[in-house]
Amino acid sequence: MLSRLTGSDKTMFLGAGAMLLVLLALATLSLARLSALEANSNTNSRTYAVMMAARDLLRDANELETIADDLLVSDRYKEAYERYKARFSLDFNRVFSLIKDFPDPHYVQQRERHATLKKQYKSWFGVFNPAVALRRQNGGVLPPRARAAVPLMRSKMAIVRNTIYEIQNVENQLLNVRSQERVALQNTARTTFLGAILLAMGCIAVLSMGLLQGGRKLQLSHADLRTQSEQRRRAEREAQVLYRHNEQILNSTTEGIIGLNLKGRITFVNPAAAHTTGWDITELIGKSLHDFIHHTKTDGTRYAKEASPILASLQDGRVRRVIDEVFWRREGHPFPVEYTVTPLWESTEDLDSETAPRAGENQDSLVGAAVTFRDITERKRAEIALLRLASIVESSKDAILSHMLDGSIVSCNASAVRMYGYSARELEGQPLDTLFPRSRPEEIAFLKETIAHGGIVEPYQTTMMKKDGTPLDVAVTFYPVKDASGHIMGASSNARPIRRQAGVTINLPTFSSLQNGSASNTNGNGSSGNGAAAAAASESASRETANS
Repeated sequence: MLSRLTGSDKTMFLGAGAMLLVLLALATLSLARLSALEANSNTNSRTYAVMMAARDLLRDANELETIADDLLVSDRYKEAYERYKARFSLDFNRVFSLIKDFPDPHYVQQRERHATLKKQYKSWFGVFNPAVALRRQNGGVLPPRARAAVPLMRSKMAIVRNTIYEIQNVENQLLNVRSQERVALQNTARTTFLGAILLAMGCIAVLSMGLLQGGRKLQLSHADLRTQSEQRRRAEREAQVLYRHNEQILNSTTEGIIGLNLKGRITFVNPAAAHTTGWDITELIGKSLHDFIHHTKTDGTRYAKEASPILASLQDGRVRRVIDEVFWRREGHPFPVEYTVTPLWESTEDLDSETAPRAGENQDSLVGAAVTFRDITERKRAEIALLRLASIVESSKDAILSHMLDGSIVSCNASAVRMYGYSARELEGQPLDTLFPRSRPEEIAFLKETIAHGGIVEPYQTTMMKKDGTPLDVAVTFYPVKDASGHIMGASSNARPIRRQAGVTINLPTFSSLQNGSASNTNGNGSSGNGAAAAAASESASRETANS
């Protein structure tokens, strides 16, 4: 057939065939570039998701560390600690779900970092949980051994954060490389399509379907890019909203917050800090915190700068917490505080040319610190009052017991140990029946009922039992114990030995309230419904107490 064609026809035919082959090659190359763009977009989406999850995980780690510090002091932060712990676990699993089955070779190392992170935060819990247990065993006061674990907890949490930073940095580097690849793919795709359009002028009928399909894929790729761009703009808007929200929180919190630069000069003061110290915000900005607020110790001696924990954190970048120091108000009066110094870091790409590290370095730089403090004047007063009260109770010659609402014994003083012959450990947790003869169940039932209803049992004479079974004649009183909001928590009993004349028996009151199944017949003071018997018992107890 080719023999029938002229030379020009053959040339045209061969030229058209060559154009068709080139066009097919260009079409194949275009489809390959479009597939690569689609894969690049999917990979970038996964990288964005991992970066956002790692950012949330880093935030959870910081919040968990802060609330853990509070839980070391008091169990009232337990609920918040459990909430932050659950959120940390959720984001930790979210990061793993994004990297566990991704075929990219880089994610093999990311999965290894994730496994290392799991071991690191378990190690942190291995230090924190025993410290909390020691504090609870020590009656709510953090013992020195548990307090010594705090620096170790800080260092372990810093290691956790560094691993999260590594995960973020790897994702950021991968994102930059893929972004460059995407630009190159887009340029190649444009050039290829331009050549295909020029060749399609001679082969439009043959290649129209291929061009239509390629154009459709290109539109889808562009749509994905637009979606990603919109997501980024939305993330920027959310970051701005979050910044304003955090600023409102800083301004509304009751704790004082002061920001410092590396020279120890104040860069930020929230209203609570200004109000507590008595200074105006504008008067503190640019001033040295050490010279204005932290210049003198509790004993009145000058605070050397090299001994200041705040300035030390600006040097080594470590978090420090001090629970018993003083700051100074504008008028020159000290007030007790507890404070935490948290170093502030910035990535090298956010710093200006003067503060950025030298070329080749790729690490975060220390730019300042935030000092969060609270006035603990009222807490100090409460602690002193509690110590005084405990001293009074412990030195009392009367046997003093504290009871739960069911009558079980919670604590006792030294006189109770000597009087009843039990050790404090033996008495704690025992029912009220332990100290009374079993032959008087109506008396025990009455006392338990009165305690449960918050009633008062005026002094009356009775007989109690020592550990060795020896009876002990006493005058005993029960009073309710209430918390700060007025709710009844239990009761306190006070027993004093009385001297009974030989041959004279003790007449117990008649506890008639048991007949009605209620403590409402106690005449308002916990004594029996038999008013005459109760009054006689109370008067006799008073006389015997005076005689003893």
